[in-house]
Amino acid sequence: MKSKIMATFCLIFLLNFLGAAESSYDAVGGATESNSNTEIEQDAVHCEVKIDFPIFEDIPILNALTAQKAKEVTDEFWNGYYSISPDDMAKSPTARNFELVIGYDDIVRDKNYISFVLSIYEYAGGAHGLTSLVPVNYDIKTKKLVSLADVLRPASKNWLTKLSNEARKQLTNKVKKGELSSDEGMIKEGTEPKLENFDVFQIENGKIKIIFEQYQVAPYSEGLPEITIPIDFFR
Repeated sequence: MKSKIMATFCLIFLLNFLGAAESSYDAVGGATESNSNTEIEQDAVHCEVKIDFPIFEDIPILNALTAQKAKEVTDEFWNGYYSISPDDMAKSPTARNFELVIGYDDIVRDKNYISFVLSIYEYAGGAHGLTSLVPVNYDIKTKKLVSLADVLRPASKNWLTKLSNEARKQLTNKVKKGELSSDEGMIKEGTEPKLENFDVFQIENGKIKIIFEQYQVAPYSEGLPEITIPIDFFR
C-alpha cells in the first residue's frame, strides 16, 4: 500500500506539471526556447522519474503537444510499474530502482519547421535499461506535427523505397569504414521499406536525419545509428 500511495503522488505531481506546461516557462537570455526549467525528480518506492523537455515562449500549442507526448510515455511507464511488485523487485539479487528519464537533444528551427527528438530511457528490470525515441517535428505554417510521409511524399511517390535503398547503402558503407559494427541481415531487416522502420526522424535545414532504434540495424552496443539525406534526393 505504501508504494502505491507514494507512486500515485509522484504521478499526480507529474501530470499537474505537464498540464501547466503551456504557461510555466521563462524566457532565458532572450532565446525563443528554454527547457522545462524545473526538472522533475520525484521518488516513488523503488522508482525514480526525471523529465525535461523544451518550452517555446512563442508557440504554446507546441508546448501542449510535447507535454502530451511526455504524458503518454509516463502513463505507459506507470502501467509497467504497477504490473511488477516493486518490493519483490527490490529483494532480487540484481535489485535496482525502476527508472524513467525523458530528455532531449539539439533543437533545429528554420522558417518551416521546429524539430527535436525526445529521448526516453526506461529501466524496469533485466540486464540493462532501454532508450527509445519520440520525434517532434512541428510545421510552423500549419501548426501541426508532421510525419515523414508528410515531408517526403510531395517530393516523390516512391519515397519510401528510395529511403530504404539509401539507408542500406549508407549503413553498409559505415560498416565497411569501421564506423558501425553490424551485418547484412540486421541492416536489411531494419531498413525494409516500411513506415515503422523510419519513424524517428528530424528535419535539419533541408535534410532528413533518420535515427534507428536500439537493436534495429545493429547490436545494442552500437547505440542509435544515424543517417542524413537531403530532401532534394527524393525529387
